[in-house]
Amino acid sequence: DPALKQTSTGWPQFLPDGKHFLYLVTGEKPEDSAYWVASIDSAEKKMLAPAQTLVQYAPPGYLLFVRDRTLVAQPFDASSLKITGEAVPLAEKIGTDNVGLARFSVSNDGVLAYSTGETGGRLLWRDRAGRDLETLGDPGDYANPAFSPSGDRLAFNLTDSRSGKTDIWIRDLSRAV
Repeated sequence: DPALKQTSTGWPQFLPDGKHFLYLVTGEKPEDSAYWVASIDSAEKKMLAPAQTLVQYAPPGYLLFVRDRTLVAQPFDASSLKITGEAVPLAEKIGTDNVGLARFSVSNDGVLAYSTGETGGRLLWRDRAGRDLETLGDPGDYANPAFSPSGDRLAFNLTDSRSGKTDIWIRDLSRAV
């Protein structure tokens, strides 16, 4: 919407009801960007909060996003489509890019994967209680982590520092391969 100084939309994610979805609207200036919620059943949409990166819903009721390079979880009621509390920090020095893609993913059972730093960071994952589960390999240029729907695999991009070539890798979490 040019009148609201919006320039693009992206990173949609359905909420548990399968009808409503979250997405990021970026603006001409950082302060013009925000998280929105909409429905496939109507043209109505609602701004939830100012934003810098994509937002992901994590059961049983949190929005995860990056604010000033800190990954945070904010309580969210998916049935009323309302933020219900203050954001709490989960991890720091999270990598992001210039279009709002943040280097994290969360599974339906609450396992969180994220990459620290812009390059030379590590890919880590934690359980819902905040316990570190694993750190993957050597520091590298990890990006775009994404859990499979079942939560047993993690896909991510890894750029080779010598060749500059980026490949997609898949980690089988149950077998650690």
